[in-house]
Amino acid sequence: MSLLQSRIHRHLKLPARELTFDDVERAVADGLTEERDLDWKTTPPKDLRGEGGDEFAKDVTAMANTTGGLLVYGVSEQQQRVGFANDVDDTMLRTFEQLLLYRTAPHVRDVAFRRLVNADDSDRSVLLVSVPKSVDAPHVVVGVGGQPKLKGVMRGWERRGSDSVAMDEPAMALAYRRRFDAYSSIDTRAAGLRDFAFEHCAGPSATAWLLVAAVPARPVAAPPRTERSAVAGRLSKAVAGGRKGAPNEPETLGTLHTIWDNPRAGYGRWVVSNFVAPQDAGSGRPAYVELHHDGAVVVAVDVSWGLTAPSEPVALVDIGAVERLTSEVVFLAHIHGTEAGFDSAIGFSAQLCRADEKPGPFEAVRSTLLRTEHRDGWTRRVRRAQVVRSEAAAVRTEAELAATVHDLGDGVLSQFGVMTELARPVR
Repeated sequence: MSLLQSRIHRHLKLPARELTFDDVERAVADGLTEERDLDWKTTPPKDLRGEGGDEFAKDVTAMANTTGGLLVYGVSEQQQRVGFANDVDDTMLRTFEQLLLYRTAPHVRDVAFRRLVNADDSDRSVLLVSVPKSVDAPHVVVGVGGQPKLKGVMRGWERRGSDSVAMDEPAMALAYRRRFDAYSSIDTRAAGLRDFAFEHCAGPSATAWLLVAAVPARPVAAPPRTERSAVAGRLSKAVAGGRKGAPNEPETLGTLHTIWDNPRAGYGRWVVSNFVAPQDAGSGRPAYVELHHDGAVVVAVDVSWGLTAPSEPVALVDIGAVERLTSEVVFLAHIHGTEAGFDSAIGFSAQLCRADEKPGPFEAVRSTLLRTEHRDGWTRRVRRAQVVRSEAAAVRTEAELAATVHDLGDGVLSQFGVMTELARPVR
């Protein structure tokens, strides 16, 4: 559930925008009642170390375990008054976030808070807490009575109508089954995307390709079609964003800049490549990009390009190209999903493949701008490359994007015993 889309938006027929205090007052005056995805609350919980914390964690996990929704603090039970004393500050909001970190398992992520102040009376405000439907459900509340150290006390909650109720054993079992099915679905979709892209890269040479797939955790059944004119802008922004992760490495997707304003149509996607269609063939590093209308992204790039062909059948991997590509792809998936209006976490997977379809070996080298290749004696050859996975939350800060970039780049390069130079931010 996004702060830009909620039951209040639907009731008032509002476009996707931030709610205002007046919007909440109008919804209350119209008699909008509580449902599974809307819960009116009188005041924010105060006793966060005791029963107030229990209640808050219960309400958030119940929303996350069901459909997602909006908690609105500042509406009386009889819906006769909107607003409470404006005493919720940034410190209290951080306390809410810390409570969810330590009292929910797995941690309920992407919960957003927004204070709305009455324009006519600055002493009155409401607090919105937006909880997305979680692919990690079921979430349980850890501890009871303000005692999170009682790890053995865990309870799952769900929304039934306008109430938060305890989940029974069958409900928990069903939720776990859905979680694992969702994880499997993301992996299956990502593998299919990588395999389809690799079909365009296969050939007789022993070149190494890095394939990266990004799949939304919550797919959209009937996604809007991405405008063709939007593709170039998203790729350009992704290349610019990639500089933040690997500023000293040459662009990888930038090799497509002469053709990315003329993407080719594909089934449910736009395709940009400098080697698939004869009219698009050009010089530079071979690269292939798919932007799917449902928010998925798949990229395949030749990471042996520009390296001296070895005398033995080993596929060379340019360390700098791997670092720059992972940075560009993470930003591309973020930009593509955000501009398309999708509110979902993103699952990433990356794998090295050889064009000749042999499992290996691969050897990592670092190349300078003068094309001098350095092979360090302490690196090891990889006989079979593993699939590397990471994820980015639905609400993505630059620090969180950088952490995802590091996870992917480090995962690929650590197979060679290489310590990535990508910065490792604190999540």
